[in-house]
Amino acid sequence: MIHFEHPDEITRQTVEAVRKLRSIGTICFSQSVFLKGVNDSYETLYKLFSRLVEIGIKPYYLFRCDPVKGAEHFIVDIKKEIEITTKLRASLSGLACPMYVIDVPGGSGKVPVPLNFWKYNLNTYKDFKEKHIHI
Repeated sequence: MIHFEHPDEITRQTVEAVRKLRSIGTICFSQSVFLKGVNDSYETLYKLFSRLVEIGIKPYYLFRCDPVKGAEHFIVDIKKEIEITTKLRASLSGLACPMYVIDVPGGSGKVPVPLNFWKYNLNTYKDFKEKHIHI
């Protein structure tokens, strides 16, 4: 699992390192985190995920930023994240579109976030142990 947040991270050196990993049979996946001011736009993430697939990496997870003390300024409004991810899902190949999830605090799992194809309550969700969590 390789962490990428922005397409500018895919350099010549990155591509070469991935090529070496793949040449020995490594299956490469990526995970990314929504970060305000870094990758909180459709265009940036479309480019990132498209480029990852081109170099042989399957975008696997797109995370909502954890509410970590000191990193609050990176948290993107969840409505904006859902809007961006809905647009990505509608326009990217299924191979290039990661699963958008919230990594539940306390290690209770990675809960998929519904996109704007459905109606849902944005204020709360349940983890895999049926615990209700408020956003």
